[in-house]
Amino acid sequence: MSVNPGLTLGVYPTSWTQYTVTVSGLPAPTSSRMAFRYFVTSGGFSGTNSDYIGIDTVSYTPYVCPSVVLTPAGALAGGSVGQSYSTTLSQSGALGAPNFAVTSGALPPGLTLSSSGAISGTPTAAGAANFTVTANDASGCSGAQPYSISVEQGLQSISFPSQSPASQLYTPGGSFSINPQASASSLLPVSYDSSTPAVCTVAGTNVSINSGGICTLVAQQAGDVNYTAAPSQSQNVTVDKAAQTISFSSFIPANAKVGGSYTVSADGGASGNAVSFSIDSGSLSVCSISGNLVSFNGAGNCSINANQLGNANYSDATQVQQTVAVAQGGSGISINSSQNPSQPGQSVTFTVSVAFDPNKTAALQAKAAPVPTGTVEILDGSTSLGSAALVNGVATINAVLPATAGAHSLVASYSGDANYPALQSEAFVQSVVAAVPMAVPTLSAWAALSLSALLALVGLTAVRRRPGA
Repeated sequence: MSVNPGLTLGVYPTSWTQYTVTVSGLPAPTSSRMAFRYFVTSGGFSGTNSDYIGIDTVSYTPYVCPSVVLTPAGALAGGSVGQSYSTTLSQSGALGAPNFAVTSGALPPGLTLSSSGAISGTPTAAGAANFTVTANDASGCSGAQPYSISVEQGLQSISFPSQSPASQLYTPGGSFSINPQASASSLLPVSYDSSTPAVCTVAGTNVSINSGGICTLVAQQAGDVNYTAAPSQSQNVTVDKAAQTISFSSFIPANAKVGGSYTVSADGGASGNAVSFSIDSGSLSVCSISGNLVSFNGAGNCSINANQLGNANYSDATQVQQTVAVAQGGSGISINSSQNPSQPGQSVTFTVSVAFDPNKTAALQAKAAPVPTGTVEILDGSTSLGSAALVNGVATINAVLPATAGAHSLVASYSGDANYPALQSEAFVQSVVAAVPMAVPTLSAWAALSLSALLALVGLTAVRRRPGA
């Protein structure tokens, strides 16, 4: 610093100069000392000395801190547990870039304050936090402000994946485990329940099967002081019906024949429903059923179907079948003559009946046997006297008897049909008597008439084929 920087002559000592010096760059206010060395350029006998030099006045003015003002005090923006949070504090008046710090109290758990004044993080606990933040500037000056942040309970969600396997088979007392299990975004434990208790119930992660149907599993998280209850999530597991089977307990009758019958029976599955029986559509001409009694109406294969309905736990049973081979039934043939004895060459009407012979089977008859069909032929030895078709089991044959008088042994030959075998009747005696002349009878004539009467009495008896023949 120079008092007379131009070295002007004649102005000393009245000339003077004022200087102001600012000391800066100190980290904080500090004590100091100052020293002055003064001289006159080329002055005095020593060249740089003079007889009189000095400093008129020296004054020291200390640094005064500015007013550092932070964001208005009070509540800052609120947050929620588990949700990202961010807010920045501001200030005015600081020298240079200030440094922010919490000087009392504490931020909510999960939040931090940076030196630049940014509060950030994810709150981990609900509640209100009160704290004071101080900002220090480059000169060591500072300002402080109290704050509060309220953190509310956080929201949470549940992830509940589809179950594997997606279906279970019903078994009495059966169970399965929840797989995969659900998880909550809060990491709090998840509990389980069933919204279909008739089908399934839950204890822990074990599911008990009560019946077939749709088992709806519900995952829940009730929340705590930091989290609200999560919306429940559900998954369905199909409980499939179990299978059931039918087995016939009745034995196929041996030597089943037309006109016979037997009682059919079967054991069903676990549904408890009764087993029902029906005649297969392809066997309706062979047999019929009433309740459990099967009647054989024709020759062929009689197939009986057995069915059982299911219920909520069991499927309908697969239909099973019992087949009985039905043979032809026994038949009986009877012959009647419209006139016996008859005269040679006279036309006689024979009535031949073919019917079921109940003695051909040991089975009791529950219904009438089918009516025989086919044809009947009257034979006199090897000579055919005529034939006719059966109508309602009866054939009517008009025959002209041979001219030869005497007892003729006739048989009726039945052709048979699908239900009855071909058969011949027992012999039927048809008496043929010659006409007697109308003259005064002699003793020999009376004898002839007596013989004719005797033969007529024998021929009037109708012959039937005997049972068991």
